Amino acid sequence: MYLNIILRVCVFLCISFLQFNSTAQLSEGSMAPSFTLEDLSGKSYNLSDFKGKYVLIDFWASWCGPCKVYSPEIQRLHERYGPLGLEVIGVNIEGKNIKARSFIEDNDMKFLFLFDKGDFESPTARKYQIQGIPNAVLIDKEQRILFQGHPLDIPEETIAELFNVTLTNEHTQEAYDFWIRKGTSLDDN
Repeated sequence: MYLNIILRVCVFLCISFLQFNSTAQLSEGSMAPSFTLEDLSGKSYNLSDFKGKYVLIDFWASWCGPCKVYSPEIQRLHERYGPLGLEVIGVNIEGKNIKARSFIEDNDMKFLFLFDKGDFESPTARKYQIQGIPNAVLIDKEQRILFQGHPLDIPEETIAELFNVTLTNEHTQEAYDFWIRKGTSLDDN
């Protein structure tokens, strides 16, 4: 019985730590730190390659359970707003490995994935002050940070407004249904 209680307390503390550390570290309006990273094929990309576009960066790792849960929502945002000009970039902080490649392929993820290595000590994670994942950064066309924090904390309305899109009840219901399938109620937030 005591072991069960201790285990529950440890799980609660770990989740709380991840939630606390995935809150915004860089201030809104500050310039997004530059980086150059490679995709799976070895092609290099620099953040400046995307100047003039809105960019959503999703920091993740294959060992991060919550990252795997939220990745279909990131894919959904890519599918909805990519054609309008939103560049979605998944930045894996653990380096190129078979688990990361398999996750991308098995889940038919279609947005750009770049790779750094070193986990939270990776150069890109350090520049963005990433202390917990998942962590998303929304960047404007001038490469200023609009948002940094947990992906759940970015209201889709914020992204929709960037592209002058009016969300309908159908869009709201689609997002709500996604989180209900994941066992999370939007009403709890």
